[in-house]
Amino acid sequence: MRQYIGFMAALSLSGGIIIADKCSLPCWLGLSWFVIFLILAWIWRRKNVWFCLAVSLAFLGLAVVRLDISETRYNSLPRYENNRDAALTLKIGEKKGTYETDKGEVTKYIASIQSERPEGKIYLTVKGADPYPQGTTVQGDVRMKDLTLFKNDGLYDFYHYYRQQAVVGRGEEKKKGNLTVCAEAGVYDRTINLIHASITSFFKEILGGDRAYILTSLLFGGNYDRLPPAVLQSFAATGLIHILSVSGAHITLVLAVVTSVGKLFSVRNKTLYLLAGIFVFFYSALSSFTVPVLRSACMGLIGTYALAAEREYTPLHVLGLVMTGFVLYNPYLAYDLSFRLSCGATAGIILFSRRLNEIFSFITPFIRLPLTLSISAQLLLVPFLTDAFAVLPTYTFFANLLVGTILDAVIVMGLAAALFIYISPPVGKVLLMIIGPLLDVSLKGNFFLASLPYSRFPAGAMTAQAVCVYLLLIGAVFFKDVRKFCLFGSLAVCVFAAARFLAAGDRAELYIFDLHDDAAICIVDTAGEARLWYNKKQPHAYSPIASVLVPALRHEGIFSLSEVRVYGAGAERAVGDLTENFRINEIVSGAATDPDISFAGLRIHARTGTIDGLPLNTKKHGQIKGRYCREHWRFKTYNGESYEIR
Repeated sequence: MRQYIGFMAALSLSGGIIIADKCSLPCWLGLSWFVIFLILAWIWRRKNVWFCLAVSLAFLGLAVVRLDISETRYNSLPRYENNRDAALTLKIGEKKGTYETDKGEVTKYIASIQSERPEGKIYLTVKGADPYPQGTTVQGDVRMKDLTLFKNDGLYDFYHYYRQQAVVGRGEEKKKGNLTVCAEAGVYDRTINLIHASITSFFKEILGGDRAYILTSLLFGGNYDRLPPAVLQSFAATGLIHILSVSGAHITLVLAVVTSVGKLFSVRNKTLYLLAGIFVFFYSALSSFTVPVLRSACMGLIGTYALAAEREYTPLHVLGLVMTGFVLYNPYLAYDLSFRLSCGATAGIILFSRRLNEIFSFITPFIRLPLTLSISAQLLLVPFLTDAFAVLPTYTFFANLLVGTILDAVIVMGLAAALFIYISPPVGKVLLMIIGPLLDVSLKGNFFLASLPYSRFPAGAMTAQAVCVYLLLIGAVFFKDVRKFCLFGSLAVCVFAAARFLAAGDRAELYIFDLHDDAAICIVDTAGEARLWYNKKQPHAYSPIASVLVPALRHEGIFSLSEVRVYGAGAERAVGDLTENFRINEIVSGAATDPDISFAGLRIHARTGTIDGLPLNTKKHGQIKGRYCREHWRFKTYNGESYEIR
């Protein structure tokens, strides 16, 4: 059992951070808990099971301490008043994208504040199309604004992302030229920028603009604002979106190529390991040292070292140690979706691929290998995917087999072409001429799969009971030792859920979403019909429908609307956004009167998103969910408050 202690510690640490964050546990409690179970672990060091249990529980206490330290540090970062100017010195960091506005192009960066200590970061929006290379230091007056947080289920967790990145606000350049460059990028940043620019320019010379940016995204991530929206949508629909962001598959390809070439030239194992480390380091640098890249690099290098040193190692234990190290370094990674998906996919491959390979042993190896990897990588991700996106890609296996195989070859040849820019440009051009048709075939094949009927299965977010049953059934299939326990456990959860559902009788649901200035109310009656009331207050202001309302509704399993009523000056724009994302039977827009809704004893005001007798509002409490059963309403807010109306 000790071979799993690293993974158990990682799960305990991540779970402890989530519990401590929800319950606001004090630091002294976590420290006491950690010390007590660390002592017990020493006492039970010769008792295998008890030792592992004590270590896991000790990491729960350590999570409380680590989170408290990070919260204290984040709260000590400098803050700025909303809608006030601040004289700042900023170092340009990651580019988030270039956007077209009614006043021209603007670019958004994450910039580090150099003029304050401790050093925080802001989202910096400047005029122009990417005017500052990464690493450039600028100074000037910046109009500061508060961070925007929509408190609805189903949205990307910006609350913890801001803490993970130490982001404390938003800043805007008031007019072009207001910021001046006071220091050029350092040697490291200039080198990385120059390499990226030369590779992109070389690719554009042979492939043209769009295909060059697609290839650079496949190789190093980024440039997403320059990709055609249809490409991003098709990759999301087929479940291949991870290929456009550097992940474990890329590191695996790099290591496979390096080790294969090394063995071809009879390179000694220790030298081969050193070369692998150098190549992985440079590739990670060109990929901006993102979390999935670093996690994959650590795992890959440890595996390569094991082969070079001819020593056995337990992949799950190593994954646990890597996860533990990352979460200890930054506890908010426990909430990071890319970190969860990366670690979940790796754990799935380690845990389930061998058993799946046995199950599909009757299939030819050419199909069995991608089928095994595709299924095993996805098994543990289903709860995360439904919670984050509310849909599941249907043709992922076919996309991985048909499109993914070609893209793997494109990535390998693309990296070789990028390397030959500095060794032999003519060879690089020949490789790009081969890559062009392969890239076109893979893109068209992916578009075809994405356009097939039911390419995305609308699932909605899985409930807690559904997640328990799903994981227990997986345990029953793959682990013989606990099969009976898992089957009985899943049956017990199903019986409990069915009893609760039958006891509740006919149920209706009410959702009031947090959209800041706008208001949206959705009612789902006992027949399952969903009706939406939406008030768009400002015609030209930012519309939160596509980015906020749509994922929040889909998270609740609402993908079609029987009736939509839209009010306010921006009704026409709101109708367009809603019809793009939902099947709607009836639309009524442009109503002039202030609508009141009477439903199951409630009087609801659609323009303000309030309910008579309910002392809750979305601006203070976040999204409000109501459940009607046995002739009374139970409300729960995003912040965790509960209220009843009988």
